[in-house]
Amino acid sequence: MKTILKLKSAVFLLLVSFVFTGCLNDLFEQRDNRIAEDTQQLTVFPTGKSTNEPAAGSGATVTSTFNIEKVSREGAAVDAAYTVGGTAVSGTHYTIAQGSPVSMGDGTFVTTVTINVLDSPLASGESATVVINLQDSGIYTAAPNISTFTLTIFGAD
Repeated sequence: MKTILKLKSAVFLLLVSFVFTGCLNDLFEQRDNRIAEDTQQLTVFPTGKSTNEPAAGSGATVTSTFNIEKVSREGAAVDAAYTVGGTAVSGTHYTIAQGSPVSMGDGTFVTTVTINVLDSPLASGESATVVINLQDSGIYTAAPNISTFTLTIFGAD
């Protein structure tokens, strides 16, 4: 009888640990940090954000950032190039502090790019997007599915 109880307790604890582990994976964003020997890729993180523009007439800016990351064992220097698209207009809705390409030296694996969101003519309920697409740069290729960052700007006027 005690053996059956111990066995049931062990199975119960095992099931609880599997469920708890699965819940933790959902609660925290998991990223695969394993790097293949021949991988030389550029990625963005996060892949999307949203923000409200500053209050009308305030003259303030709201900043939003994303990271460009090198996925490589060597960390060789690269000028990480990107294109900018979307419905937002540069100089009207936003400015980008670091122009393309962004230099990443030897051993530097992450650099942060800042987008300054301006008070613009977007009305409340309207939105515009800034879409950043990484480009192949030198020995690095833009990683599939994680090479685009989208910032959605919502009007506050």
